[in-house]
Amino acid sequence: MAALILVAATAVFVSAYDFSWAPWTGAGGDGVAPGNSGWTRYFRDVNGGAWYGGEITQCSSYVWGASIDDGPSVYTPGLLNYFQSKGGIKATFWLVGRQIPWFPDTAARTYQLGHQIGIHTWSHHDLTQLSDDQIVAELVYGARAIFEVTGMVPKYFRPPYGYIDDRVRRIAATMGLHAVKWSHDTDDWRYIGTGENWKVLETYKNWMNQGVGNAISLQHDNVTDTASVITQSMDILINAGRRIVPLSECIG
Repeated sequence: MAALILVAATAVFVSAYDFSWAPWTGAGGDGVAPGNSGWTRYFRDVNGGAWYGGEITQCSSYVWGASIDDGPSVYTPGLLNYFQSKGGIKATFWLVGRQIPWFPDTAARTYQLGHQIGIHTWSHHDLTQLSDDQIVAELVYGARAIFEVTGMVPKYFRPPYGYIDDRVRRIAATMGLHAVKWSHDTDDWRYIGTGENWKVLETYKNWMNQGVGNAISLQHDNVTDTASVITQSMDILINAGRRIVPLSECIG
């Protein structure tokens, strides 16, 4: 896979990093990464028998896997500062590939601070509605963007919207990727523009009152209404005695 994700494509982003390989997904297009049948064929031929089964949805012990989707964004640095102020707590950030060229230093800092980074595809499209070649391209380009700023390729991906089927699982497995979803959804996106994002905090309080553990929670840091309640949400976990950990520690 390393050789494939280093392939040059089109478009140039102005950055200290080299994103000249990135596919152009600007205005007028649907934004989906362009498929390449050669990539799909390569993974099928090399690793066609791979299968991971169902996706990971919860931690294996009584810890809390805080996961934050759809960045990096202008709001991510504040979250990184918060986690540092809490003794260097580590979370998992699921990065959308096409966001990384616009916030490369933020993505790099996320990794440098020890947070876990996972692939959230290139363009955040529903993978179940794409062709095999497009699915591969979405994962390749998402991984390539992460590699550009970290020097590593994740082995976990999160399907946008949580939509996944056996076809997507099989294709991802040929690429050495295992899907991760969540056990507890804050539904923070539902409150965008409503002035009711405080309900996310009530959700966390309810989970604590119910004694929830072994959880992987879902929040988003790409818009103000969702990002603004993440630190308060983490405070609720900390004050309730939950230990926040990245995915690798969450699943043991």
